[in-house]
Amino acid sequence: MTNRTSNLDDMTKKLSRRNLLRNAAISATSAFLLLLFLTGCHKEAQLPGSSSDTWYNLRAFYQFDPKTTDTVYLAQENHWHGDPQWYFMKITTYKSDAAKFKLHQADAGKGWQWWETNDGYWLSMTFSGSVYLSSFTNKIAWKIVHGKLYTNCAVWENWPLSAQYNSFLVSPAYYVGVNYREQYLLTGCELVPAQ
Repeated sequence: MTNRTSNLDDMTKKLSRRNLLRNAAISATSAFLLLLFLTGCHKEAQLPGSSSDTWYNLRAFYQFDPKTTDTVYLAQENHWHGDPQWYFMKITTYKSDAAKFKLHQADAGKGWQWWETNDGYWLSMTFSGSVYLSSFTNKIAWKIVHGKLYTNCAVWENWPLSAQYNSFLVSPAYYVGVNYREQYLLTGCELVPAQ
């Protein structure tokens, strides 16, 4: 005949040991998760500048013939809002005239970003393919791929940014967009810290 008291003691010891191991595992897991939370390892990796107050200029190379390449910057056509074309974007060789952009992440890790200017506007594109500054509601996202700047605007998503000289009904400048008859591609695009 078996001793019921002895079996009961063995079962109690086994249950106590099992509870002790379970509680230790829960405590260790909780401590590990707390450590991840405190060190920020739980966050998604973010693109440079997507969550900071850093301002950038867009610098690029502009080649309008096989022998001439200029370093250029993306700039507003004019800062004076009385000018009917002030909101269009052009290229300039002067970094001091370059537009300043703060970047905001537009997706979950695919690299698209909204570009806010230092005067509260957003880089956007018209339906016809010209780059301009818009309100918050009309902003579109941008991404540099292999040194070329692209937009996620459905009509123009596969067209890299280019520039063309124009003086007809506008102030003379090299305007940027994607729909120009004589397209001069902007290459080597990169974001550099603004002055």
